[in-house]
Order: sequence, then structure tokens, then C-alpha cells
Amino acid sequence: MAQGGYIPTERFLDVNYEPQQRLSPIQGYELKPLVSLEEAVRPLESLISNIQGFVWTATGNSPQEKDGLLPNERAAIYLYTMECLYRQLNAALRSEDRQTLIPYFSYLKLFLTALWKLPDVQDTVWRVDQRGNEKFPKIQPNISHVQELCWSSYLNEFLFLSWHPDYGLYSTDINGGSHTQQRLKLIKDFSRKQSSCCACYQKTFLLSTKGYPSFIEEYAMSNWQLNRTISCAENQFISNMQYTSDGAYLGVIMFTKNRLEYEI
Repeated sequence: MAQGGYIPTERFLDVNYEPQQRLSPIQGYELKPLVSLEEAVRPLESLISNIQGFVWTATGNSPQEKDGLLPNERAAIYLYTMECLYRQLNAALRSEDRQTLIPYFSYLKLFLTALWKLPDVQDTVWRVDQRGNEKFPKIQPNISHVQELCWSSYLNEFLFLSWHPDYGLYSTDINGGSHTQQRLKLIKDFSRKQSSCCACYQKTFLLSTKGYPSFIEEYAMSNWQLNRTISCAENQFISNMQYTSDGAYLGVIMFTKNRLEYEI
């Protein structure tokens, strides 16, 4: 919150600290049990001064269930917006040493569980540098319903899964600047299927379909031909997937009878 006329905008203006290469996936936090916010931040007490005091404020301002979120889930989101946690957490998320994230695992489990419960919102988001210059151009309005985004080193382009007006895969390069709106293009029509997430490595593109069971479709990005289809079990739904940096493994987050699981 703003105090004394000061607006804490640092977490919105730290674009220059983002890594310039893809980091390895974050693994392990999803195995943590859901606990109270007070317990979730205990591993951080030696890293963040008076963290429990900030938790006391966050929980006190989030006393009741609201918008489908439990009080501890609301407080976890509230805590991230305070001037105590996001700087250290963002630094750990951007670090190549994934071990620095281990103390945050319990908090991440609670925080991300809360974020996954929030409803989708249609809006336009800009990100700017400290001089107010637009860092990433906005997405063309007619594909503003972005379902998923991934980076293709093979195409040297971002790939967007959009679900409005029709399901499709769009691409744009990172050097589009203010002309990105004219340089977006539809590269694959998925209008006959509903997708939940995507991932790519070198010339391989993976698409996961919505519903039970989920299917993973593998495409060759050289010609966008379907190579094969892999089916999950009848009671499994894939919510996210990501390749490791060397493409040797694929991490998959899925729901099995409303239970969240992580598999490689």
C-alpha cells in the first residue's frame, strides 16, 4: 500500500533483472502440504526480517473466505503485495541456482494454489521500464484471450494459444516493437479442439487438450504436421507442462480426481 505519497512500483519496473535465458523448471514445491501462512513462512524467518509481523498484518486484513479463496490463501496473495517479500522471492525465482527457492516452497504452494483459484480476467497489460518505455508491446485486441504462451528457439518467436474468437496458435517475434500488432500471424488453426497448455523444444511443439482425459499432441514445427497423440488416463487432466532446458524431460502438472500431481 502507498504510504506518505510513496507508491511501491519497484516490482512492476524490475524488467532489467529478468534472466536472458530459459531457466530449469521449479520442482518440489508442489509436493509440499498446504499449511497456514504462519507455518508456510517459518523457513523464511532467517531470510526476511520480521516476516511474521507482516503475516500478522496480511491475515488480519484477510479474515474471511472471499471470491472462492480461503483466508490463508487471500493472505498469501496480500503478503506478496507488501514491501517485505516480493524482492527476495523474485530474485530467487530468477536465479539459476534453484536451491535458493527451497525455503520458499511452502509459501509458493499456498500462493500458487490461491492464484489458480482466481477467475480469468480479460484486460490489456503493459510492462514498462523505469523510464516509462513500453518493454513488451500489447497483444492485438482480436487475440486478447490468451490461453498460454511459450518461447520457440527454433522459430525465434513467442507462440500464443488464443481461445477467442477461435482456438488457434499465433506467433510474433521479440523485435516487433510498436509494430507487433501488425506482425502477429496465425500459424495453426485449432478451432475444432480446446487446448489447455503448450510447450516446445527445438522443432517439437506439444499441445494439451482440455477435458478428461487430456491428450498431448506432438507437432513438427517445420511443417506443423501432427506426429503422434498421447492419451492420459480417463481421470487425468493436464493443467501445465514444461520441457527441461535440454529437452530430455517433460514436466507435467495434472489433476487426478481433483488431486494435483506432478510427473516427469
